[in-house]
Amino acid sequence: VINSKLASISIAPGDVVAICGSRSIEVVVAVLAVLRRGAVFLMLDDTLPVARRRQLVQATHTKLLISTSRISDVFAQSMGRSVMSLVLVNGTIDANVTLIKQESHDGEGFEPLDRDIAYIMFTSGSTGRPQGCRGTRSGLVNRIQWTLDTFPFSKSEVVCARTPLSFVDSITEMLVPVVA
Repeated sequence: VINSKLASISIAPGDVVAICGSRSIEVVVAVLAVLRRGAVFLMLDDTLPVARRRQLVQATHTKLLISTSRISDVFAQSMGRSVMSLVLVNGTIDANVTLIKQESHDGEGFEPLDRDIAYIMFTSGSTGRPQGCRGTRSGLVNRIQWTLDTFPFSKSEVVCARTPLSFVDSITEMLVPVVA
């Protein structure tokens, strides 16, 4: 459903989609949908100050903001018309904008390249201005494979997700259990 919605609003390979919320199944589903479209995800932890989230969205020229809680929905509304937004809560999509219907093929024909960007993470900014770091699809696949090879686990095991969503380790904590 999310992939179809992304297609209907013309999210294309390389577009940045910010995902704002707390750790949830909706965040995982949103990340997978963004990756399937060939777009780039930017994780925004909803505990970050609004000014910081706004700065990151503007710095990356985010095309769409997906909110996964009513708290982050308030943030999405504060962005005004500068970025499209939709809310994904309890598996339901509530659109905050009029979505433009266009011909779509749900990512059909998209052939990801190893060097394509999968995600953007920002440094803490402790030395001044936060710096954006881009992670490639091949780097993400390699990290997931290394994690599975180094720390094998069965589907019946529980995975501890301890890292804030705005840090790179949260990506493997989120995606490794999905592919295991």
